[in-house]
Amino acid sequence: KDLLSSIAVPVGVRVQVTREAKTCDQITGLTLQLDRMQRFFTSNACFKEYELGNQVATAGPSMLWRIHEGKHRSNGQVVSLFVFDKKGLNQDKLTSKATKEKLLAILRQGPTQLQKLRHPAILRVVHPLAESKDYLVFATEPVTASLGNLLGDTEKLPSVSLAIQHYELCEMECALGILQLCSALDFCHTNGQLLHGNITPTSIIVTADGAWKLAGFHFACHVKYQEPGKAYTFPEYSSGLVGRNAVERALLPALDYLAPEYIISKTCEPASDVYSLAQVIFSCFHRGRPIFECDGNVLDFQSNCEKISRMQPVELDGIPPELAQLTKQMLATHTSLRPTAANIGLHTYFQNTEMQSLRFVSALCEKDLMEKSSFFQGLPQVLPKFSKRLLQQRLLPPLLQELKTPVLAQLTLPSIFIISESLSIVEFETLVLPDLQPLLESQEITPTTTILLSKLDVLLTKCPKPLVSQYVLPMIYRCLLAPDASVVCTALSVIPTSMNALDYAVLKDEIIPRVQAVAVKGNSSLCINALIAIAKLLPVMDKWMFTDSVIPMLDAVKHRDPGVLMALLGIYYQVLVKASYSAICVCMWLSALSLMRMLQLPIVYTLLFCCNKAFIQLFGCQAFKDKRKYGLDCQLLASVIVPFLSKLSVEPSLNASQFLKYTKMLQSMLGFIQETRHAELVEQEALQRDAKAVASGMHTTSQQQATEGMFAGMQTAMTGFVDAVSTATGSAFNAIATAASKVQQQAQSRAEGQGDVANSAASTSLTASLASSSNTSPAPACTSTTTSNHFATTATTQFDDVLSATTAPPTSTSAYHPPTMTQLSATAGADDTFGGLFATPSPPPASSTSASLTKPLTPPTQPQPLQTTGFESLLLPAKPAGKAKVDVSEFDLLS
Repeated sequence: KDLLSSIAVPVGVRVQVTREAKTCDQITGLTLQLDRMQRFFTSNACFKEYELGNQVATAGPSMLWRIHEGKHRSNGQVVSLFVFDKKGLNQDKLTSKATKEKLLAILRQGPTQLQKLRHPAILRVVHPLAESKDYLVFATEPVTASLGNLLGDTEKLPSVSLAIQHYELCEMECALGILQLCSALDFCHTNGQLLHGNITPTSIIVTADGAWKLAGFHFACHVKYQEPGKAYTFPEYSSGLVGRNAVERALLPALDYLAPEYIISKTCEPASDVYSLAQVIFSCFHRGRPIFECDGNVLDFQSNCEKISRMQPVELDGIPPELAQLTKQMLATHTSLRPTAANIGLHTYFQNTEMQSLRFVSALCEKDLMEKSSFFQGLPQVLPKFSKRLLQQRLLPPLLQELKTPVLAQLTLPSIFIISESLSIVEFETLVLPDLQPLLESQEITPTTTILLSKLDVLLTKCPKPLVSQYVLPMIYRCLLAPDASVVCTALSVIPTSMNALDYAVLKDEIIPRVQAVAVKGNSSLCINALIAIAKLLPVMDKWMFTDSVIPMLDAVKHRDPGVLMALLGIYYQVLVKASYSAICVCMWLSALSLMRMLQLPIVYTLLFCCNKAFIQLFGCQAFKDKRKYGLDCQLLASVIVPFLSKLSVEPSLNASQFLKYTKMLQSMLGFIQETRHAELVEQEALQRDAKAVASGMHTTSQQQATEGMFAGMQTAMTGFVDAVSTATGSAFNAIATAASKVQQQAQSRAEGQGDVANSAASTSLTASLASSSNTSPAPACTSTTTSNHFATTATTQFDDVLSATTAPPTSTSAYHPPTMTQLSATAGADDTFGGLFATPSPPPASSTSASLTKPLTPPTQPQPLQTTGFESLLLPAKPAGKAKVDVSEFDLLS
């Protein structure tokens, strides 16, 4: 609390110490902030009015002045603050107090003398020098940096900005800067009777608008002319080696740029500043390096002056030849041989068109209306020779000021738009658009509006989208509805060139409907221009816009002048032919023909001419491939476009050549319809054949599945039948064997002499055995052979019924017929494979047994299809041999 209470806080600054700041670090930080606020607000008057920004550059003797960005606290005016920190000087223990006071006196003299001078080429002081305990501060107009910084002297800068890193001086900028410095020196020598005394890159300031302005009058002295041509004494100058540190160097002018008379004769005059300016010219073309460096050594300086006096203009390498001759004259040892500052600007090097244009623009406020009008008419031809920085900083601001004069606005706009093409969107919005806004908002159609409309592509690409909708689009709508036909024609001609910069919704809903209205309601001239505009806008249209909007509009056009008719034909040509790459091939082909004819190559020309018709027909058909983009098909062409063009082709206003173009287009359309429709029909028939083939394959598969199921049932029934027959036959054979054995025994016993009783008993036993075996059979009582034949006949009849019920009726003489049960039982033993079913029935061999009948049956394979040569064989029957007629019912059934 004691620490905070000891700080005198100025009125208007409220400081609130919160309870969160409990630690010593927080209190210390707050104390430092308050100390800085107190120093800035109370100690220096310049800091009271301007906010101190970042350091951007350095200037002055030994680069002791720090240049900061500044801004006025109340009105926001942007300035540059030159600050010298006295604390660092006070902390230097090696420098004497007298030296420090001398340095401060030199630093005070510079801005004080600068404040007294008012000239366009001299740095303008906004706030005078304000001195406090710790700082020397004064404010000037906004600057970019000193010329020394731009030439590479950035050692005193904490960080080099991008503006300095990428700042490349061109020859024209240097020439213009030299002219400005000569103008400032001439003013000082003539009107101010003042010698600068230290013209170096560190004393030349480049402002924000690119102008070179003279500053650094720290060693300036007044000249009292006593006698013409008499030299004047310069203040005492130390001889020998000069100081090595920055403070000692700042006490003296830069020795590398001084004229010889300063050291040799201890005198100076206005020509001395001219010599120093020549050294600056050389350093501009050599990245800040003077002709010779003496490093503060006076002896080396004298030796270098002798070398310079013996140099030839060609030895000043890197400088343009004409400027090198002028520089050599300015480096003359005798002051009388040097040109004056006023005469330098009259040299032929500064008399070219570009330099004259820059000098005229710099003095534009002094010219009358006729001089300005003549100058602005020829300025667009000179602008491409200037760099972007010169265009933006030196030429654009004066031109924008002339927009306020209605007579000059239409003369300056072309030059303004040429310069705007090199600007970014942000730069255009900041620098140009505020001055163009009143012209864009004007509801009156003037020649200025026509010029703005002719530069529509620049406006659309440079303006942000919200501003385009706010300013540019309303101007386009007004021009399309203007009563002046020339304005409407200008709008129709520039809209297609900017179609890619416009939104699709704007084109569809706003611009294209207005263009169509001009085509329908305007006179024939406007109608032709509107149709041409629509043809140029076709690339951004889709098929819905073309078919739903453009085609009905073309039918609504009532004018039948030849120009209108050819414009209508041109739209369809653009859609159907020119949009295709094949049209480009045709043009290249025709160009080759013309070239061969021009080169007088008769053989090659004859060959190409013979192939001309075939080539154009070949690629002409390909030219219709882009029809899908606009939704054009055969139906639309045949029902709408061809009848429409056919009706126009017989208009009496067409001449023979125009009528021929119509007929060629119609022939191309009809050829396209024929080719496309024929291809569609062929494709449709192929799809139908494929569908029928698939359906036929599905029917054959179902029939085969039914046949396989039938034969599976047959196999099961046959197995049961064989088992029954085997059982019955076995029982009969057993009974017969028993009876036979008893008969044999009886015969033996008879042989042995047994009696009749035994014979009768055996007969009775045999009868009983036969009766029992007949009771075990499934059929009625009969012999075994009769029983088996009856069962086989019954089973055969039943399976024949099944076959007749499940088998489809035959469709042709070559159709497949499943075998009957009689054929199956007759051929079962002939062949174990299923192929035997198709052989001629034959009686079974004697060795066949029931085992051959119990083998599993294999379903029949699919019969071989008819041998045909084409895809149509799936639908057509095989042709009968000879001249036999085809059965119609059979054909219908197959199809």
